[in-house]
Amino acid sequence: MSTDNTATCWRDIADQLTPQQVARFDRQETMAMRSLEKWRQPEYGGWAPESAEDIARGFLAEARWEAAQNLTDTMINIPVPAGVREVEHWEADDTGTWTRQVHGTERTLAGFDAAIYLEGIQHRDSTVTWSLYAHVEDSEAMTSGQVRQLAAHLVEAADELDRLQ
Repeated sequence: MSTDNTATCWRDIADQLTPQQVARFDRQETMAMRSLEKWRQPEYGGWAPESAEDIARGFLAEARWEAAQNLTDTMINIPVPAGVREVEHWEADDTGTWTRQVHGTERTLAGFDAAIYLEGIQHRDSTVTWSLYAHVEDSEAMTSGQVRQLAAHLVEAADELDRLQ
């Protein structure tokens, strides 16, 4: 079996990417090319691409990885669980066990940096091990209304976690 390695940019393999991935690559490539001049300024610290070709090589490598992951996802062909808003690619751990991370419901607070969200690990037998996470920014004081909203979100999320398990 041979592989066609003639691609010179990520667009050459766009047919192997999802529409969301194509849109993301297009947006990020545009931003990277616009920023190329900024990166060349002496006051910019850290690593910077040397040329547009350097940027293109980086995006091509990332697109090849995404395309390979898309193929793996297709071969495993296990449905996304109900209520999941986003899924990651399938990955094998050191023991050869295949799993993928799934992102469930997220609840946020109005006017405050806080979120309650469900994350899960889906296994090859379609089961999902769910976990509940809470993120609350602690650099600002919360109002009593925000605390009540947070408490209500926690109870709702706990009820949802019980239903999922």
